[in-house]
Amino acid sequence: MDHEHTNPASQFAEIINSSPVLASDGTVIGRDFLGKYKSKNDDEFKSWLISERKNRGWTVYRSNDFGVSQVIRSYEKKLTVNQMIKKLEMSVFWGSGIKINKKKTNDTKQ
Repeated sequence: MDHEHTNPASQFAEIINSSPVLASDGTVIGRDFLGKYKSKNDDEFKSWLISERKNRGWTVYRSNDFGVSQVIRSYEKKLTVNQMIKKLEMSVFWGSGIKINKKKTNDTKQ
């Protein structure tokens, strides 16, 4: 993701150590008739990109005491609130099939 470790969700995850934060890679569109929120690949989303790419869906951000940020991408574009909660709960166990990117930050504790 273009702003993977500098976006508001990633930075908020650093503030609330170890608690997961769920965010959309794209623009969030309100609930559909099935109660799902959509992560959309629209012009507003594209205006923030460094390189041309598609929206990667809903993403979980976590950070720990050692300054390691972790990003878990689900690549799902539509989620209900209950599905969002399950994604956050699953992030604790790093479910299989979910890509994890790790990055050490400058404030790593020794």
